[in-house]
Amino acid sequence: MTFQDTKSGSVSARVITASLWVFGSQIVTLLLVFVAQRLILSTLDPASNGTLFLERRLTEVVVGILADFGMNGIVVRRVAQQPERAGQILASAFYVRLGLWSVCTIAVAVAGFASQLALSDVLLWAFYMLIASRSALLRYTLETRLRAMSDFRLPSLLAVADALIFAALITFWRESLTPSLVIQAFVVSAIPGFVILMVVDRGRSTSWTAASRTEMRAIISEALPVVAATVLIAVHDKVDAFLVESFSGRADVGVLGAAYTTLGPLLAVIPMAVSYAAMPDVARLLTSDESKGLDVAVGVMKHLLVISLVVTSVATILMPLFVDVVTKGRYLDALDLFVWFVWSAPFVAILVYAQELSVALRRQGNLLYIAAALVLSTLGFGLLLIPSMSSLGAVVAKIITSVVGAVVSLGMLRASLGMRISVLFALRCLALTVAAAGMTLWLADPSVRMSGVTLEVAATILLRLTGAIVGVTACAMIFGLVTRHDVLRLRKGLAGI
Repeated sequence: MTFQDTKSGSVSARVITASLWVFGSQIVTLLLVFVAQRLILSTLDPASNGTLFLERRLTEVVVGILADFGMNGIVVRRVAQQPERAGQILASAFYVRLGLWSVCTIAVAVAGFASQLALSDVLLWAFYMLIASRSALLRYTLETRLRAMSDFRLPSLLAVADALIFAALITFWRESLTPSLVIQAFVVSAIPGFVILMVVDRGRSTSWTAASRTEMRAIISEALPVVAATVLIAVHDKVDAFLVESFSGRADVGVLGAAYTTLGPLLAVIPMAVSYAAMPDVARLLTSDESKGLDVAVGVMKHLLVISLVVTSVATILMPLFVDVVTKGRYLDALDLFVWFVWSAPFVAILVYAQELSVALRRQGNLLYIAAALVLSTLGFGLLLIPSMSSLGAVVAKIITSVVGAVVSLGMLRASLGMRISVLFALRCLALTVAAAGMTLWLADPSVRMSGVTLEVAATILLRLTGAIVGVTACAMIFGLVTRHDVLRLRKGLAGI
């Protein structure tokens, strides 16, 4: 299966170029956040970190459900397919989001008060979600015009600037860190990027006169099938923290929170980078040449899996050093939890991509089936494993749930993509994942610590990393998920940066 060229150039090269911009900026962002996270985890005790995690989780549940409302993919698709109406679409989406966020903020205040959490913290986090790049609310709307054209340069650079400011503030305040101060650092770091986007936009996406009630109703109407799935997915993603607190206490929530906050972005960065880059082109192709658009969608998905497996393998080998450095050794006793957590990444990648693709294909109903499977698996396996295994049980439940979600996602996509998603294709993906996991876990050495790294140990680690990368790539070529032509496309994409 190959990507095919359009009159405007190679779709595959454009997707690769856009993906590399997003992926590169996310990697730099993660490195900066890891620097800050190291200070946070080494300064806050597990109970305080648990409080911070619950404050963020509570706000993200409420705001993520209502203010997101499933609009992102829909708005990007509408702008990509109707660029002449971009101003009306984006202004309408802007004010729908602002109105929903206002309702959410009131709900967060009530929930925070009832949960005996710091009211100022949850309200500040709600404001942060409104203007931050990671939250996909107002700031995402301001970026949509660029994203729909597959131009991710400015959004990527501003995301790096956010992380740089955040890391600088945490470093400056490191002697007096509290959950409240951490949240304040997040808010301050997001303001410059949001202001810059407002200036660059020049009111084109925020004009009240450009907004249309008809367009607002159309966006909400398309989003309604998605919002139920958004609610279910939010429950799936957040409920484990509350289950762990119920059965094991806030300190164990802090351990789970350490894994989520340090590794969670790693799970999201690759599928979101690829999905954001690919979906505008897929949406445009679906209106002109549906078969070609579907070919591109499947091609991107198989390469997404390979990239995710390579990154996960590298992360597994480096995990002991990573946990030692980022947490100053505080969470080394929970190393297994971190390793298990990162191996949900390949399945999460397929899951995230399937959701974005379903919206692009106008099959939002798929999301309901996927979300229902996730919630049932999370609750079922969480209640089965968390009482006896605590935070580790939550992570194991997450892996099992991610596998279930990926399987359901492939089943839903097959209804749209036909034989492009065959049983043989699924078996090849599964075989590659099993081979990559077995090879990597065999190469990994959990006893490595930063204090014991000598030149000889460093050389051994480098050799293991090389073996994992070469091994996963070789297996991908054996199973037919990577070809020589893919390498040539990658070179072309790199040349376009």
